[in-house]
Amino acid sequence: MTEILALLFIGAFHQAQAQDTYRFTVSGQFGYGQYQMGALKEFQQDIQAFYVSEGLPLQTVHDFPGHWDAEIRASIPILNFNNGKLNIGASLGYGSTGGRIHYADFSGEIGVDQVLEYRSLGLIFERSFTHTSQSTFYISAKQTLRFTNLDFTEFLALGDTGDSESLSFKSTSFGLQPQLGYAVFIGNTFVRVNAGYQIEIPSGLTFSANRNAKLIDSSGDTIGANWSGLRLGFMLGMQI
Repeated sequence: MTEILALLFIGAFHQAQAQDTYRFTVSGQFGYGQYQMGALKEFQQDIQAFYVSEGLPLQTVHDFPGHWDAEIRASIPILNFNNGKLNIGASLGYGSTGGRIHYADFSGEIGVDQVLEYRSLGLIFERSFTHTSQSTFYISAKQTLRFTNLDFTEFLALGDTGDSESLSFKSTSFGLQPQLGYAVFIGNTFVRVNAGYQIEIPSGLTFSANRNAKLIDSSGDTIGANWSGLRLGFMLGMQI
């Protein structure tokens, strides 16, 4: 996908130069995302039910909640209109969430952590609409290639002694995020707010040490990380 992005940018650069409209934009975004994670939530409930059946009343502490994320992006206009432009861009993103069940008493503690992180590549097509001389509306669609890592850890502590066991799982998935944005410009710099919804096509998590071994639930179904959900962002950027 990186080769495709590079070719698209090279083509867009020459197209924009030919039209004398070249203006490269770079920006960074700090945002908040909500995530569905239905399969992983059910998996955590199954683990919790197992421990309860063994007489260990583990309680849910975290259940894959919404969390902060970050993104950097670059874009360039490829077409001019009377009321705006058509831009093409690329992005790099990072986000995380997780689950935890836990129990502690005077003798020690026991728990299970599932820490979920992603890194993503995005290809963005964006239509801008000039609102005033210093503000612009945006409608965009971002296609994402997402690399997910799940660190699964069971831990036990009794008095001064403790033990833990960790496993790592990975997956690669695709998604699409429609998005609306509004930017206010101060010279060549701008601030922008974005709102969108990520539509993810989850793929099964596989064991990092053996990609043929998949994470499955009690019914034998493959478990995937579903990053679908609402996205909100605050962006700072510059046109060069």
